[in-house]
Formats: sequence, C-alpha cells, structure tokens
Amino acid sequence: MDLGKQHHALVKRFDENFLAIEHLADDVPKRLAVHEEKLRQAQEIHSLELEKTRNELMARLKLAETEIDQRALMSEFWKLTREVQLASHAWFRTSCTLSRRQRWLASSPHQLM
Repeated sequence: MDLGKQHHALVKRFDENFLAIEHLADDVPKRLAVHEEKLRQAQEIHSLELEKTRNELMARLKLAETEIDQRALMSEFWKLTREVQLASHAWFRTSCTLSRRQRWLASSPHQLM
C-alpha cells in the first residue's frame, strides 16, 4: 500500500472513532440522568427502610421499658405484700398477747387498781 491509501484509511478510521466518541459524549448526560435517578430511588428506599427500622427499634424499646416498669411494679407489689403480711402477723401476735394479758389480769386475784 502506498502512503496515500494508508493516510486515507487512517483519516477514515479517525473520523469513525471521532463520530463514535461524539455519540458517546451525547449519550453521557442521558446515562448520568438515569444513574442519578436510580441513585435517588435507592436513597429513598434506604431512607424508608431506615425509618422502618428506627420505628421498629423504638417500639421494641418502649415495650422493653414497659416490661421493665411492669417488673418493677410487680417487685414493689410483692415487697408491699410481704410487708403487709409481716405487719398483720405482728398485729396478730400483739393482739394475742394483749388478749392473754387481759385474760390473765381478769383472772388474777390481785387486779391492779
């Protein structure tokens, strides 16, 4: 091949490549817009998932706090119940002791005046 033909082939190839590059360059904004939209949709989905997860965790936290409160209340209830039992036993013992003393004093030949 002579130099003229080689030059012509190189120019033709250069023109084809230049047109392909121009076509790709024209396509870049469209592709960028598509990718930006996909990214925006993905961010929206992730935001919704994060909000859902946050809400689920807050609900679990409130449930746990409620359970803790209920346990604390039940614990306090059982403590108070035990105190009431002890107080009623003490009252009963005191009452029995007083009754015995009153009976003893009533039956005693030398009552106090």
